Amino acid sequence: MKHTNINIISLLLLCCTHLMLFTMDHKPLLGTKRQDTELSIIKTKTPSTTNQHNTEKAFDEIINNLDMCIKNQYGGLNSIDIVQAQAILNTVGNYYGNKLKLTDRIIYTLYDTNNLFKKVITFFEKHAQENLNAVTCNTLDIVCDPAQNQPQNFEALDKLPQSIKAYVMNRAYHSISNEYDMILSRHTQNILAFDICCATDQAATSSDDIPLFLWDLKTLTGVMLNEQKAPLHIRFHTTGSQLATVTQQGPITVWCPKTKTKLHSIDVHRTIAQLCKTLADENSCYNIANLTYLISESNITLQVLCLAKVGLQGPILSWNFDTQTPDYRGYMFGSVDMSADFIDAKYCASSPQNSFFDRKNLYIKKKLCPALYLCKRAIQTEKNKESLENIKKTLLYNELTVHEKKIVNEKISRRIELLEKQNNILSWLL
Repeated sequence: MKHTNINIISLLLLCCTHLMLFTMDHKPLLGTKRQDTELSIIKTKTPSTTNQHNTEKAFDEIINNLDMCIKNQYGGLNSIDIVQAQAILNTVGNYYGNKLKLTDRIIYTLYDTNNLFKKVITFFEKHAQENLNAVTCNTLDIVCDPAQNQPQNFEALDKLPQSIKAYVMNRAYHSISNEYDMILSRHTQNILAFDICCATDQAATSSDDIPLFLWDLKTLTGVMLNEQKAPLHIRFHTTGSQLATVTQQGPITVWCPKTKTKLHSIDVHRTIAQLCKTLADENSCYNIANLTYLISESNITLQVLCLAKVGLQGPILSWNFDTQTPDYRGYMFGSVDMSADFIDAKYCASSPQNSFFDRKNLYIKKKLCPALYLCKRAIQTEKNKESLENIKKTLLYNELTVHEKKIVNEKISRRIELLEKQNNILSWLL
């Protein structure tokens, strides 16, 4: 293999790039070490603008060198078989030797730059997907771990450079589209409001029978909070550190979901009345239309949108809990769009009737559940009862929530029952 000449300055820049910018390690998918988003880019703060410019320049040089290397050696290929695909990826992996470690950012950028490299990566990603779909109870912890040798018929993955092997296996794992519905059933009267916090796997619901109920979405259990009247609006802080609620006439109450205690109480209607008097607003009769936490690294600010009972307009107020003072942020004219409030990468509200509420129950859809998918897939094809029970000993099973483990346990029991019936029928026939 012909290497492009690299001068001393380029080598120094490459080392600087490796140390300062590309620190992302390839780790197994299982356990706490798994990379949840394999395509994320880590941007390390550089000491100065000059250094940052140099590292970016060096990065561009890396991509250009790898791109030209592929084009020069393999640009004339009309079709690619698995041997040639391995050769291309090994050429990329060995180009800099030990001088530079291929990171996800390098691989992803080259993926977007070089069409041939993209085809080869896509080829092995499909191969890794086939490996996942062929999972058994005995290979659950293998097909998700790039550090291990893969099962028979998929040894081609083991012949790739380790960084590229981890990349394609991660892409295949996270491409699994699997979701399931959960039903939060506790209220005896219609649910009036709810919100979901993905950071802490929690939800909150309100109704006239149980004014405020805090759910644990991992177990589908929860506790009642000490609220007297059912809130009409509920909002979690993005981090889950706070939960804000407001009733028709009462104050805004801010809760700590972790301790289940009240943190703040805001007499918002009194503040609105004082504001209207200051602004000479004759329409002082407003309803709370929406609660929103403003994202800030320095403090926690709750924004409240108020709309007049007659006419869709009203003031926007915010409370900074560090200063304990309200701020007037202007007027809003028009309706409130709530359609995007329930869209999230992890959870979303849903129901078979395509409405968020089904009378007394709240339907929540959990998305992106590759671990649950693989466990169910292994159960479907397994014919050995002992192997089925061994699923509970795997690392992948331990990643499941309490509720997901119940789903898997039920499927294991049903599969064992089916196998026993089949064995009894076979014994009777013999």
